[in-house]
Amino acid sequence: MPEIDSSQFVHSASQTDGLLTDAKKLTTYLSTSKEQTKKIMAAAQASNSVLVKKLLLASGITNELETEFNPDSVRLILSYKNPDLNCCKLILVLRW
Repeated sequence: MPEIDSSQFVHSASQTDGLLTDAKKLTTYLSTSKEQTKKIMAAAQASNSVLVKKLLLASGITNELETEFNPDSVRLILSYKNPDLNCCKLILVLRW
């Protein structure tokens, strides 16, 4: 059996801490600002992905953000800010 190298796995786990911090920023932002959540939902209803992302970025997150939404939920995909490493992603799915 070949020697196991866990360095990438350890690196991915350590970088995920930053994604979890951003997830907490997003959920706090969304749970404390009814006005912003209304704007986000209205932009999604109008299929304005650019505005949805802009409003979500106002939460102060520092990593990459992708969004997907439908009439039932929004999917927020946080990725480590250095796309060359592609080490980790965190996906949040929130009903609305």
